[in-house]
Amino acid sequence: MNPLHIEIPGPPVPKGRPRAMRRKDGSGGTYMYTPRKTVLYEGAVKFAAMGAMHTWAKDNQRPWPAGEKVSVKMWLFMGDRRVRDIDNCVKAVTDGLNHVVYEDDSQIDELHAIREYDKKNPRAVVVVRVL
Repeated sequence: MNPLHIEIPGPPVPKGRPRAMRRKDGSGGTYMYTPRKTVLYEGAVKFAAMGAMHTWAKDNQRPWPAGEKVSVKMWLFMGDRRVRDIDNCVKAVTDGLNHVVYEDDSQIDELHAIREYDKKNPRAVVVVRVL
């Protein structure tokens, strides 16, 4: 089966930790939220994946098999050499593919990530194969 190729434009964004905020209603409670930068990047990943899946389905004349175990290989082309944990960048991409390429990232049985640098064209390139 042909692999699915996804390209997410822009610099890869590490997944931010959930944050706690105090409620302003006087209850003294707190609530959790995901940082805005993470939410926006995961949305960009979903958008790119939907486009790639549409192209894949058209080229292969059938829908992508979303319920299967998969292998994921990704290249993270950073725009600069600032220190970032590669595993947090991977997590933002794999979470962004949830409910689009696969139901849940627990379907990933094989994972390979490579960090590269491209100042002129930062991006993430993802290749998903059905196992």
